[in-house]
Amino acid sequence: LPGDTARIEHHELVAGRVAWKKALPTPVIAAPLVAGERVFTLTLDRQVLAFDVQDGRKIWELRRPGEPLTLAKAGVLTSYKDTLIVGQGSRLAGVDPVKGQLRWEASVATPRGTNEVERLADLVGPAVRQGELICARAFQSAVGCVNAERGSALWNRTVGGTNGIGADDQIVVAGDASDRLSAWKLANGDLAWTGDQFQLRKLSEPVVLNKQVLVGDYEGYVHLVDRDTGKTRSRLETDGSPVLTIALLNGTALVATKSGGLFAIKAE
Repeated sequence: LPGDTARIEHHELVAGRVAWKKALPTPVIAAPLVAGERVFTLTLDRQVLAFDVQDGRKIWELRRPGEPLTLAKAGVLTSYKDTLIVGQGSRLAGVDPVKGQLRWEASVATPRGTNEVERLADLVGPAVRQGELICARAFQSAVGCVNAERGSALWNRTVGGTNGIGADDQIVVAGDASDRLSAWKLANGDLAWTGDQFQLRKLSEPVVLNKQVLVGDYEGYVHLVDRDTGKTRSRLETDGSPVLTIALLNGTALVATKSGGLFAIKAE
């Protein structure tokens, strides 16, 4: 249960009852990942825990050193082949899912500042995966991509912003602190375009679908932007409340709003 609930529950879908539940030391900041008969969780204090999916038995836990201040936003928890990928501060870490041992670590940003608040650069979910590359945003610091096959940073670009990013096999796109959208080439991080038509519209994280960038704003509009030029193609209205998140499912963009609305958009 991501958010402020410090427990994890496993439900039996057939019987409709709770099979087991576990109390966790601090709140969960990413949706649990189920793989290989295990449930993996990432908590606010950067702990990674693995539980047996059948009985809830804790198999291992991983604690990594880092800055004492942590970010109470969605974190990064995903996978690449047989490696668990987790956000640890401003770094992506590759973890052995069987033993809970660190395989590699790569920085997306270098925290800077004179105090803990200024140095806060935790990775913000959702991260996006394209082939062997996993890209993510470091809070108010940078956007970058890591080669998960090699376990090394490919590129990063200094840019403010607090939301997750979007990507396809050509570009990585993100908004900054003033809601200026920028796109970088996935392969090398070269700037592809910048668009300032949405400044101060409190944008959601973007997604990329069928050569279009979809991004929501505080008035409930979903803007469709040309992936290659950054020019606005059109916009769609939802229910007038802020767009909280946009997720992709089988070629459809699912838009969730603050008022509880759920809208499906197919970009053509």
